[in-house]
Amino acid sequence: MTPSGVIAKNPPFRGGKPQDLSAGETDLTNITQKEVNMELYNIGEKIRAVQKEKAISNADFARYAGTSPQQVIRWRKNKNVKIHTLQLIASVLGVPVSRFI
Repeated sequence: MTPSGVIAKNPPFRGGKPQDLSAGETDLTNITQKEVNMELYNIGEKIRAVQKEKAISNADFARYAGTSPQQVIRWRKNKNVKIHTLQLIASVLGVPVSRFI
């Protein structure tokens, strides 16, 4: 089964012959890059919102995370971050990772 928003490695239509889709699968053969990009969560926007809600400055956030204020600014500008970075961010801000998804 292919998760929603993920391009299938083996598309259901090959060589002009349709293959059966399992229950819950979506035909992703004609999905565009724009549609894929729309599925990305804007993590940076959510980081900014939680940071504002908790009244934590970039400098304090950087100090708590053990990084530089410039790195915090990069996180705040990104639409996606690595999961281990997201876990660190969630821990520093005192919220669950699911808050960013």
